[in-house]
Amino acid sequence: MDRIRNDAIRQKFGVAPIADKMREARLRWYGHVLRGEEDSVRKIGLKFEVVGKRPRGRPKQRWSDTLHMDLKVAGVHPDLALDRERAAEENRREAPNSRGKIVVKMVSVETQKRPSPGSLTASSIKTVQVNLKIQRKEEEEEEKKKKKHSGIPPIAEIGMHGASDE
Repeated sequence: MDRIRNDAIRQKFGVAPIADKMREARLRWYGHVLRGEEDSVRKIGLKFEVVGKRPRGRPKQRWSDTLHMDLKVAGVHPDLALDRERAAEENRREAPNSRGKIVVKMVSVETQKRPSPGSLTASSIKTVQVNLKIQRKEEEEEEKKKKKHSGIPPIAEIGMHGASDE
């Protein structure tokens, strides 16, 4: 059996690596904290400085160290979190194709029994084929509108027309 690398699967389905998702979540939380009230616990905790010296040896990774690396990798300045309109514009400019949510719908599932390799009889090995339809959220809304305005009367109207014809 051939091996398929995780990177190949993520690329095929358009899924970002876990590290990128975690970075995105940390930066989103940091923006949330920065926009919070000055006397909130999360803001006080962010600005809190511990008195004393750090122990000998390699310094332990702190949340603020990770955050600074995330900001550097993303190329974002902390002030951008306070200006949400400008941040949204920056995101749109960086990735114009990723705007909007993507909706995945299962169209069909087909199963069939196949003979196992090396035998002449059918075994319990099944192949499953899943067909998915991927579309943007906006496309889904347009599709719903088209179905709504397709000229088919609602069920209540059909019932009223049927009653008056008799």
